[in-house]
Amino acid sequence: MEFREDLFFSIPEYKGDGKGLLTLGEFKTITLENGKKIELYPYLLQTHCTRGTSKLDPRRRMTPNEAIPQLAEAYAEHYNNADLGEHWTKEEVEEMLEWQLGQSLGRYFLIKWAKDLETQKEFPIGFFCSYTKPYQRGKMLWDGELFVLPEYRKYGIGTELVEALFTIANENGISFIEGLTYEDENGYPFQFWQKLGMERDDLIHIYGNIKDSLTKMENKTEKQK
Repeated sequence: MEFREDLFFSIPEYKGDGKGLLTLGEFKTITLENGKKIELYPYLLQTHCTRGTSKLDPRRRMTPNEAIPQLAEAYAEHYNNADLGEHWTKEEVEEMLEWQLGQSLGRYFLIKWAKDLETQKEFPIGFFCSYTKPYQRGKMLWDGELFVLPEYRKYGIGTELVEALFTIANENGISFIEGLTYEDENGYPFQFWQKLGMERDDLIHIYGNIKDSLTKMENKTEKQK
């Protein structure tokens, strides 16, 4: 994926001054299984955040209170039905995504935007977010979240999101990525990441309830007295 300097979005806050944003990719029209025609937008390079941004910041196509609830509802519905033992509320997902758009240095948040060509309505159809931390010989991406709305998953959008964010990360001197995923009975989504060059190792994903752990430690201390 190459940086495109010829694709610029008009920003209303500039009152028609002709300014815009550097982008990756091109516009593309797809037809969903229900016959609806959707225009896919390129990626805004400035969509990733370093420090906090205001509601009028031109790096955003929509303010978070418009985009995040739409993505959060679909995310919660998907993972609650994925038989992974995860139980999200829409509000919990919103809190997670708002954190990713927070004020810490090194946050990245790419959203894939689309437009219904019949209604001319813009809406988000997927995102890939991550953040950086120090690592051997440089920096690494860590704790990423990739999600694409189910009806848009056969159009290469997940791959495009990864390629776009990796392109930006590479330009900023980030050389490695580490994260967690899972594998269902069909091998997905690990197979998706494997096709993109990701490998697995023997590290073990652990999880637990902090309150339960504290209780166990307290009980152990009492027995030792």
